[in-house]
Amino acid sequence: MYLKWFGHLGTLGSLIGIIFLIEGNENPSAFLMGFLICLAIILFILAIVWEMKLSQKNKGIYCKSEKEINEYMFRWINKGGRVTIFTRDMSWAEDDMVIKDMLLKKAKKNELTIILAKNKGLTKNLEQNGAG
Repeated sequence: MYLKWFGHLGTLGSLIGIIFLIEGNENPSAFLMGFLICLAIILFILAIVWEMKLSQKNKGIYCKSEKEINEYMFRWINKGGRVTIFTRDMSWAEDDMVIKDMLLKKAKKNELTIILAKNKGLTKNLEQNGAG
C-alpha cells in the first residue's frame, strides 16, 4: 500500500514540475500557478484516500484464535444453501461438536463440498454422508 503512495507522490512531484514549466506568451499568473498546484495536491490526497478505502475493502477476514475461526465458520456455514470450504486441514472443526454436527447435516443434504489436501478423519466421515 505504501509503495502506491510513493508512486502517487512521484506523480504529484511530476505534475508540479510540469506546472512550473508552463510557458505562454506571457508569464503565467501567480493565481493560475497556485490553482494548478492546489489542484494537483487535492488530486494526490483523493488518490491516497481512494487507495486506503480499497485496501480496507479487500482486507478479508482474519481470525486470531481457534475460537474466532469456529465462530466465524459457524455463522457462515449455518446460513442456508450450499457451502464450499477450501481448507488446508479441518483442524478448526475437529474438536467442536456443534460445528461437526452442522457439517454432518449439510453433508446429508448434499449441501457441502470440502476441498483440502488430504482426506482423513472428519472429512472421510462427511464424505460418507454425502459431502463432495
